[in-house]
Amino acid sequence: MNLIDRIQSRLDDDGHRLQSGDFEDCATELIGRLYPGLAPIPGGTDHGLDAELVRPNGHVLGLVVTSSRSWDGAKKSLRGSLKSAREHGRKLEHVMVANLAEVNQTKRLQLAKIANEFDCDLMQVFDRAWFANEFLRSPDWRLKVLGISGGFSSFSRTARGARPEETQLSTIGRDELLATAAATDHDLVIWGVPGAGKSHVAGKLPGALFLAEHALPEQLVDDLISTTPDVVVVDDAGARAADVQRLWGAREAENLDFRIVATCWPHEVGAVGDALPGATSCEVDLLTREELGAILRERGVTRTAVLAHILDQAQGRPAWAINLADLLVDRRDWQSVWSGRALRQQILSFLRRSNAEDEAIHLLATVALAGGVNERQMRELGKLFELTPTRRAGLTRSVAIAGLLDVQRRSTWEGDGPTVEEFYRVVPPVVAASIASDVYFAASAPAISIRDIKEALPELSPHVVQSQIHAALLGADEPLIPTEVEFISALEGTSESSERMELLRTYALIGPRYANIVDGHLAKGVASAVATGQAAIALSQLVELAHRTAEALQRDDNTSTGQLFEAFVLVIGQGWDCSAAVKALVEGVRAAPPGEWPSPDPITRLAMAISGPQCSELPRQVWLELAVEILTPTVDGNYKDPESSARWVLQSFTWPAHVLTELFDLLRTSLAGRAEQADVTQLRQLIMLLEKFVGLAAGRQLPFGGLPTEEQRSAGAEIARALAADVGRQISTPGLRTVFNRAVGEVAAPLNEPDDLFRALTREHDFGCGWEEDQRRHAESVDAALAAYLVRPAETLMAWLEGHQQDLSMVSGAAALHLVFARLAAEPNPTEWLRAALDHGLGRVAGPVIRKCLDLGLMTEALSRRMLADRGARTAFVPAVIADCHDQSLVDMVVEDLSGEDLASLEWGAPLGNAGASTLALLFQHPSPQVRSGTAVLWAADRLMGRKDAVLDAEWAEAMEALDVDQDAPHNWAQNEALKALARVAPESFMDLMVRHVVSPDSMGSYDVWKDSAAELSVHNRQAVWRRVRDSPRAANAFWVLACDDTDWISKEVAEPGFPLSVGQLLHAMQFQFHVRLPLSDLARALRPMGWTPDDLLWTLEVGTGTGTEYERLAAHLETCAQLAASSDADLAALGARGVERYQPRVDKARAAARRAAVRGELGP
Repeated sequence: MNLIDRIQSRLDDDGHRLQSGDFEDCATELIGRLYPGLAPIPGGTDHGLDAELVRPNGHVLGLVVTSSRSWDGAKKSLRGSLKSAREHGRKLEHVMVANLAEVNQTKRLQLAKIANEFDCDLMQVFDRAWFANEFLRSPDWRLKVLGISGGFSSFSRTARGARPEETQLSTIGRDELLATAAATDHDLVIWGVPGAGKSHVAGKLPGALFLAEHALPEQLVDDLISTTPDVVVVDDAGARAADVQRLWGAREAENLDFRIVATCWPHEVGAVGDALPGATSCEVDLLTREELGAILRERGVTRTAVLAHILDQAQGRPAWAINLADLLVDRRDWQSVWSGRALRQQILSFLRRSNAEDEAIHLLATVALAGGVNERQMRELGKLFELTPTRRAGLTRSVAIAGLLDVQRRSTWEGDGPTVEEFYRVVPPVVAASIASDVYFAASAPAISIRDIKEALPELSPHVVQSQIHAALLGADEPLIPTEVEFISALEGTSESSERMELLRTYALIGPRYANIVDGHLAKGVASAVATGQAAIALSQLVELAHRTAEALQRDDNTSTGQLFEAFVLVIGQGWDCSAAVKALVEGVRAAPPGEWPSPDPITRLAMAISGPQCSELPRQVWLELAVEILTPTVDGNYKDPESSARWVLQSFTWPAHVLTELFDLLRTSLAGRAEQADVTQLRQLIMLLEKFVGLAAGRQLPFGGLPTEEQRSAGAEIARALAADVGRQISTPGLRTVFNRAVGEVAAPLNEPDDLFRALTREHDFGCGWEEDQRRHAESVDAALAAYLVRPAETLMAWLEGHQQDLSMVSGAAALHLVFARLAAEPNPTEWLRAALDHGLGRVAGPVIRKCLDLGLMTEALSRRMLADRGARTAFVPAVIADCHDQSLVDMVVEDLSGEDLASLEWGAPLGNAGASTLALLFQHPSPQVRSGTAVLWAADRLMGRKDAVLDAEWAEAMEALDVDQDAPHNWAQNEALKALARVAPESFMDLMVRHVVSPDSMGSYDVWKDSAAELSVHNRQAVWRRVRDSPRAANAFWVLACDDTDWISKEVAEPGFPLSVGQLLHAMQFQFHVRLPLSDLARALRPMGWTPDDLLWTLEVGTGTGTEYERLAAHLETCAQLAASSDADLAALGARGVERYQPRVDKARAAARRAAVRGELGP
């Protein structure tokens, strides 16, 4: 039996008695190698603990050891030990467990629950599998604990440095790769970028054993023969060529049957492959953010903000992500993870182990420092390093394939057209800062200086300055913080707003001195722009200063609020709108990491700032906007899911009750004082705020789900009552009173409206009594209120309406005015009311009175001409005359004065539909073609509404012939209905009309306007139209309109001798590309008489618009082609085969690009 099996057998043998003291000493020493400083506790004084580690923050990490091999024994040991520790008052925050039971993830969670019962966190579990592997590497302890002799084993079940729970780690995202690797009989070279999880994948292969790094050559064959492994893994094979060759030689010499699996980095694949002839190469790709998120959740990382932070740093590398998660979950080392220092150590460790040349590392660091370079800039860097082009290209490739240099192909437009060049960058920023820090901000001098880089490539100076800032924030050994002059120069050299904001944000984070530089620069920028009258620049700088102030308030720093308030004063003094800056400020202080509740502290600090003396000069407009935003009780905390770029999480929060009260108490006195001088717009803002608190008091649902608590409802009611009292005192107009009364609900008493007529006109509907009864009651109340005005001169009521027009519109739009004139139409002497209405500019809403005057024959020529001259009254007068006027002379006058604009202003065709025969005859014979055709369109649309069998006569069809079809408005419903009717009733007229538009030199726009109407023609008539337009420049568009997706018609026409169009001309027609959606198989059959080639048709799969990512679209096209390739039709099969040939490589490329995008958290291409 080989050594591995002997160890496993001894551990499985319950009859073999273990000395608990020996096992405790063994466990303490082996685990102490992972946790330096772990000290054993002598028996008798341990009070349940066998060892402990006191951390720098004073927290105690304890170790509980038991030699029990049963699950029940492991649980009992942990519970008893923790109970004893608590009873004896031992300080203990975290605990680790070491036992010889078999512990899976479910059992680990059960042990964690036991630890939680004693207010303790379980950090790590070392179980039987872990100790079995350690015994292989520790012959002394193996002999002492298990009584098994022998030296070091050549093999272990896990890679060196593997976690205790390595065998339990998830294979999320690796199932396909593992299936492929397990299915082959060949040796494998498993490669991937640092942290991709190569060792983990290799260890998951059935029967895999890892070759120890210091395996004895003379012992290797014996161990291979005794162990008979299925798979032997050589980890980090790029640096272990001798081990690979030795394994290969042993297998050949002894005729052994096992596979060799070598793991390596991308730049080592060639060398390792040479050592394993015939090996299959398998790439361990990076994981998507969704896959990595699932693994992190299994590791206990569940907070969305923490997930997002780790995912941003890990960039798809599971090993990096798990290491960061362990630092958080097991060691509570938030600072090193959050700052990026933990990841920096991993990156530097890789660089040391990568065997990369110093020149390559320095070149990589320079690219990181510069924030990314294009090909030209890379050549300039090569000159600085004194590299030949070949040498530079080789070094660039070496760091690129190592996974540290991200290479993108970008298209740029120059004078002679588009060019494609490669762009190199290091991502994410924390990785770039780490690499740059180790070369440019460390004790040793770099090969070239930062000054050299800035002088050679001045356009990169802003990015270099940004890297200097990032390195300082990351904790570089010798940071080089940019001076104020360098910082301002970088700002001026930055064109992208996002890059500018990042410079401002990060420079301020270095320390108070640098924050003051940022604030002062922005404040000076606002003042300078105001002095020179540059509104756009002033407002842009003001928004940036607002962002900066919000970030400072988030950190409990309110030093920049004074400068922001002074900038507000300057900008408002010019009459410029500061709303964007106000919104930026308040949204900034309410911001929270993804998935987190916003903290109330920053917004409380802002409330204290605007309630203090430093904002006494702040303009009332800005102050009230700020106050309304600050006091808004509900906050939206929407964010993009860090695990999926295509998914957004929508959520709403309400501030806790005590925060709502505190904010209102801070601002109430100032709010009441400033509200005294508020204008209508500002009072409406306050009323809207009041309405939100009333809704909170009523327990209304939040915008994105959730309900307020009883405490929040109670606080909302108290604030609503107080706010109603303060705002209500300032309201003096009936419109605002009505809006206020509707907002206040039942929380406070409504304001009294002394004006009976305004109260009646703006009465709220009571649908509880039924619609008809509500309308009757409304009419009664309006009649009662109007009674006092009806006995007075008409001027009195019209003056009242004119004076209250804005207030009425604020409450009910134009409905109240229409209601008044509807009631006046029933009164005697309607002309008196009409003249008064015209005198006060109310002719637009006087339609009911106008129609009454027409009915009674009271409309004089003078009054009619006055209304035709009044722009507002004309819109009501013309439809009334057309629809229902018995005075022919008046009709003649209006029709004679009619223009196309009058018809265009009609919102529907009802007036024309109600027109008498004589009026229609005049309109159909009007000298203006726009009037004739416009009348015909609107009249037909009204007649056809809901019924296709309406009678349309020849006179109408003749008027339609004058129509100038608006081809830019294919969705004009009335025009489309009229054209369809014309095609049915008078096909010859329609055909003439269509032909005239198609052959016209000025014919432009979409031909889609003809599609539905052409479908009303018979096949014979469509053929007739085609014969007349086939030689026009726009014949191809007309062809597809006339085809009506009828493949038989298409096939017949293209087969006609002398068909004037080629396949390319047909398929490149705009009408086909954007409006025809024939399946590829149908298109191929229809155009078969033209003798197409597959490439003539395949590109049409991608014309027009599509949904989904590029990969999803291409995959759908590939599936279409694959189905055609299996067709029994030879032509279709050839078309499909060619399609598969064309689309398969593109699908593969798009799939890889989509996965890269998913790794980065971006939407796929």
